[in-house]
Amino acid sequence: MRKHIFIFLLISGVWKVAAQQDPQYNLYQFNPLIINPAYAGARDGLSVVANVRNQWVGFDGSPKTNVLSCHAPILNKNVGIGFTIIGDRMGPRKMFGFSGNFAYILKLNNKLKLSFGLNAGYNRYQFNYNEITFKTIDNTTKNLGDFNTGAVDFNSGFYLKSKSFFLGLSFTHIGAKNLMRST
Repeated sequence: MRKHIFIFLLISGVWKVAAQQDPQYNLYQFNPLIINPAYAGARDGLSVVANVRNQWVGFDGSPKTNVLSCHAPILNKNVGIGFTIIGDRMGPRKMFGFSGNFAYILKLNNKLKLSFGLNAGYNRYQFNYNEITFKTIDNTTKNLGDFNTGAVDFNSGFYLKSKSFFLGLSFTHIGAKNLMRST
């Protein structure tokens, strides 16, 4: 019964629900730093990873995502540091972001490590309304032009690692502002 009440309240709009389009990452298991800052330094050595994702190749406005990340442990492998650079384009929307990562790594025993991570960065968003073909044009859709804005972004996470398993939990866009243009 509680499940049904929750779904009803969610659909009815009693609770405000908001979403933000993040880049899609395929094969993120090769670059966990892009989704969890606590992963910084977890590989016990310098790690540099580049990901390229091109979806629907040949179609105008097809999604394209490029990511470069680098991280390593320092200070007797008790601290992990790193950075991430992201470029994402989907139709008339572009996003460019860069961030720095910091993780504190606790050695719980010989086989288990727990990391706490923080990430701070800046994301630049661009939207070109002139690349959209509207079915009907009125005063609200005429000459919208470009919309450009930027935002500071904070993320955090936890990462538990052993030789046989790992478990991660991350919190993204902490304190994120609304990036939509008010009309």
